[in-house]
Amino acid sequence: MIRVLELLFCAVPAGLLARLVGLATAARARGLAGDAGLRFLFAVQARLDNALAETAVRYGRGVHPKHRLTRYHDFFVARVAAGRRVLDVGCGNGYLAHRLAADAGAEVVGVDIVPANVEKARKLHAHPCARFEIGDILRAIPEGPFDVVVMSNVLEHLPERGALLRRLAAETGAKSFLIRVPNFERDWSVPLKKELGIDWRSDSTHETEHTIAEFEAETAQAGLRIRELRAVWGEIWAALTPE
Repeated sequence: MIRVLELLFCAVPAGLLARLVGLATAARARGLAGDAGLRFLFAVQARLDNALAETAVRYGRGVHPKHRLTRYHDFFVARVAAGRRVLDVGCGNGYLAHRLAADAGAEVVGVDIVPANVEKARKLHAHPCARFEIGDILRAIPEGPFDVVVMSNVLEHLPERGALLRRLAAETGAKSFLIRVPNFERDWSVPLKKELGIDWRSDSTHETEHTIAEFEAETAQAGLRIRELRAVWGEIWAALTPE
């Protein structure tokens, strides 16, 4: 049935289909009470956001264009000096680790708990100065010392974040932490979703999403001092130093 509907929708001109979907969605929302209408609209938005992300990756030929447009890799590369040893926690497909090795001249160890991510990193983003390992950072930290710890959209996925940050500082000896997390205060709809009792997170695997005040408090309790913080593109980007 779904396949038949997909074929039917593909036969409708894109502009007309967009108009019909908009009219149908608005009509349905108007027929519901305010809270139910909002839940319905947010559910539709979530499906559209998934389709948008999938299509954006196709447009970017396998790489989401947000990485290029927000230039977030540049934030990390610009703050790592040549010759530094970097631990990239939750390295994913290895693209950031490759940039740090190729553009910053760093020696990078990337660790990720998902074997498929590490396999992809080794295949797609290999570099003589980047090594990728499968590992659970909550159980074992790669042997140091390291000069810099990078956590790009990783901290929000983890429990007991304060304890982990303290362990990372103690066991790696790093004097610099570069962290990027989603900002709870990115849009008014986030607290509204939370108020309505629906999932407000940008990713269902997130343990939390910080306000700026919460991020400052959590990192301070972990013994890290913020030396730079910016809130852009719906996220918090920070450079920190162990006390």
